[in-house]
Amino acid sequence: MSSIQAALSLPNIAEPPTLSPLEQEWAHSAPKRGRHMKNVKKLIGLALLASAATVTTTGAASAQEFSGNVALTSNYVWRGVTQSDGDFAVQGGVDYTHGIFYAGVWASSVDDFGVDASSELDAYFGITPSLGPVEFDLGVIGYFYPGASDEIDFTEIKLGASYSPIEALSIAAAGYFSDDFGNTGNESVYLELGLGYTFNETFSVSGAYGNQDIDGDDYDTWNLGASVAAYGFGFDLRYWDTDIEDADEEISFTISREL
Repeated sequence: MSSIQAALSLPNIAEPPTLSPLEQEWAHSAPKRGRHMKNVKKLIGLALLASAATVTTTGAASAQEFSGNVALTSNYVWRGVTQSDGDFAVQGGVDYTHGIFYAGVWASSVDDFGVDASSELDAYFGITPSLGPVEFDLGVIGYFYPGASDEIDFTEIKLGASYSPIEALSIAAAGYFSDDFGNTGNESVYLELGLGYTFNETFSVSGAYGNQDIDGDDYDTWNLGASVAAYGFGFDLRYWDTDIEDADEEISFTISREL
């Protein structure tokens, strides 16, 4: 696990954190996703993930429902860091909802992270109760890497809330917590605030600002993008960046479809 323990065990935060190539590739999560992606979808229409990161059910929902989604992205980015080494990734998932309960699985091709991983599989479940105009999301997400030569699977607890002061504007905040991030033994906290504005049924813009803390070392990440729905597909163009020293800015273009 030594190579993975080095990943995201960030250096002196008095200066902007520097990540090795492996750390940049594996700074692992969104929208990454599963339910997190569903909340991103609420903010940006049809996007990640992303960026990790996401709503199929609401507190008012009552019927049982299965749904699916597929996507092709030019660059799988999670919490500001590419998970596909800047290359294309194929993604898809299945969700089940019943009242305020949800569960699902989501998968994506990924870079090998130095441990021969070729895919990521997320499994998640939770509830989405409402209190007045505020909708909450309380869930658990498991991140799995089948076939990896080293054990990097881990679990996060998610606590989220969203609110729309006006119909077109969405405000969402979420925290993700793990006591064994990437199976490194390090505690992790990721906090994110997102805003989304829907101009009409086909066009929306959104952005988010987050902070990833791993065992006391942290970095900031942000993204901004636009989404269009047309011909039964979702199209999302997004810019990602972090304050990690020497880390590259990322651009992703994602085509998605709900099934």
